[in-house]
Amino acid sequence: MKNGILFLMLLCLCSCNNTADKNGGKDIGVTEPQADTVIKKYADTSYVDRNGKNYKFLGQIPDSLRTPEQVKLLTLLSDVSYRYISVKDNHEVYNLTREQFVAKGLPERFYDLLLTSIKENNHLIDVDSVKNIDSMVRDQRKKLGIVEN
Repeated sequence: MKNGILFLMLLCLCSCNNTADKNGGKDIGVTEPQADTVIKKYADTSYVDRNGKNYKFLGQIPDSLRTPEQVKLLTLLSDVSYRYISVKDNHEVYNLTREQFVAKGLPERFYDLLLTSIKENNHLIDVDSVKNIDSMVRDQRKKLGIVEN
């Protein structure tokens, strides 16, 4: 359950539309589709916890109130997301097609959000000159118990 929260926090934090660099507020122009665009596409989606309360995002539901289906979805989403991310030239690359992602039992909307997060992560990697993406991905896989290919 905690892995699901970590994954969704990563998605949410990395999907923020940060368009100002840290040296003076210049526009850094995150490439489309931006997270806002993808989120609006699925604006009618809501999630209901065990007590019947509605949430806009799956990650907002407290662990203790998630349904077994929601727990399963978050676990699968975290696993499929990290298992199929590779690093090339210090950038994240996702190695599943939309069809392969959906065939694993995941809703298509999460594919869109994941790709958007990866694009924005890569842009911020460049802006912030982050150099150790390969080790960061490896460490996260290790934490999740995902065996390297």
